Amino acid sequence: MRLLLLLLPLFLFGRQITLDFLASKPRSIERDFYIWRYLDQNITPAQAQRALELSFHVNRKILRRYAQKRGDANISHIVACLDMKAQELSDQDPSCIAASISVAKFLQLPIDERKELLQKIAAFPIAKKLQPLATKYPFFGALENDFLYYFNAAGWNNRARYFNYEIDVQTMRRFTKSWRFRSFVRHIVLEDLGNIGYNLFLLDPDTLDAQTNFWIAIYAIKHDFGSLAGKFLRASLAKATKRRHKNRARYWLYRTTHDSRYLTDILATPGIDIYKILAAEKLKKPLQNFALLSPQGHSDLNLSDPFEAARLYKLIRKAKKPDLPALAKRFDNIEGAPLYAIVQTKMDGYKKEYLITPYESLLGDANASRKILLYSLARQESLFIPGTISYSYALGPLQFMPFLARHTAKELNVSDFDLDSMFEEDVAVRFANHHLDYLERHLVHPLLIAYAYNAGIGFTRRNLIELFCKYDPVLAMELNPSGQNRHYGKKVMENFTLYAKIFQLPFSLTESLGRLKPLCRTLRSQTPIAK
Repeated sequence: MRLLLLLLPLFLFGRQITLDFLASKPRSIERDFYIWRYLDQNITPAQAQRALELSFHVNRKILRRYAQKRGDANISHIVACLDMKAQELSDQDPSCIAASISVAKFLQLPIDERKELLQKIAAFPIAKKLQPLATKYPFFGALENDFLYYFNAAGWNNRARYFNYEIDVQTMRRFTKSWRFRSFVRHIVLEDLGNIGYNLFLLDPDTLDAQTNFWIAIYAIKHDFGSLAGKFLRASLAKATKRRHKNRARYWLYRTTHDSRYLTDILATPGIDIYKILAAEKLKKPLQNFALLSPQGHSDLNLSDPFEAARLYKLIRKAKKPDLPALAKRFDNIEGAPLYAIVQTKMDGYKKEYLITPYESLLGDANASRKILLYSLARQESLFIPGTISYSYALGPLQFMPFLARHTAKELNVSDFDLDSMFEEDVAVRFANHHLDYLERHLVHPLLIAYAYNAGIGFTRRNLIELFCKYDPVLAMELNPSGQNRHYGKKVMENFTLYAKIFQLPFSLTESLGRLKPLCRTLRSQTPIAK
């Protein structure tokens, strides 16, 4: 029965995807993935057009393959334009430039080329939008118009080059009324734009939302002005609506005041987050609010089918409290274990973390540290649901991108590899183990490995190693420039701590993070790796 379930995706989708199959599925990211694959087959322009019409979200991946199959020179030209760098656009026709140009690309050009480009696209609305930046000092042109829009859209390199000038307090206070102000502050903090951020500390915390207050507090802590952080952290705590964000403010209030009552308050909250783990370790209190589930028996559930997995996950998300016991009973089996854990968490009002260990038979004699790391990643990547497909088409329970899946298949000498294989747990675990061997050799620490697993080893080496060399490890985690990767690393380390307890492996998150600074100095000296 188990073997049959593993083979079902191949039986359902086969090697050849048809329009009838696509039309029979709901409009979704899952169908988009198969549209993307369909567009790589030997099809007619009319079939490509029909597939595009079925798309839920037409991203660049779909658009590129559609253009190739459509055979229309104009469409192919425009799609090619979208991928052009700023320097390539100057020699293109107006429609090509207008389709591709952005604030960030525009500011990469010298002033004379910016002016010439505007003349070319004068008939397009985008020209008027870019006009204030066609000066030697774009800062002033932006300041007289929609400054926050230009600042946020400029890209980090252009922000440092053109926008890092002091802004008076009155103007800064006027900016606080815009929904773009939070991103403005985030860029200042993460990109260390000291000149433009000088007057942030003079703002009234009561006029700012929870996240903006937190960023300004972190900016103060980053520059050793911990005494300035307090009022912003207290405002962040008062205004935050999510438990995790409240605990984050409490944790940094403790760090800046050394008042252990903030740690006690964290421990009194339900659920588990990284700040609660750190508080429990500091106060030498046991972690509670988590449990291991071990469903038994089998069912005919097939979570390796992406469409069925998405349908059932959506069913749980929409389920009301009275519906949950029946769903729990339905999923209380080996095949339904990932959904069973989700239902149990929802039934408990998200006050407790429920974990599963579904890959024990696949991990064989792997050591406890590898099991813990792999489970920590899989729980964050997909909640262990085999048929998971992300918006970027990361696949399976361990969310392999197609290019990495194909690369890994070659390294493992897997013949006749098909991407649907990534929905099979045994393939996903084997591939992930192989990739983790590579990441562990180069990054050693589970947090750095998690960052690289999510965003790539190149991103981790370029953007994160130096942070851990320079700052306190928890502060360095807050300063991760990628919001998604920042949250991901915290969640994986939360999972790692809980699975370490389940596998009875001695582990202290505080001590583990403390090893990052000496380790990063060694990693910093190594030759950069891109993969």
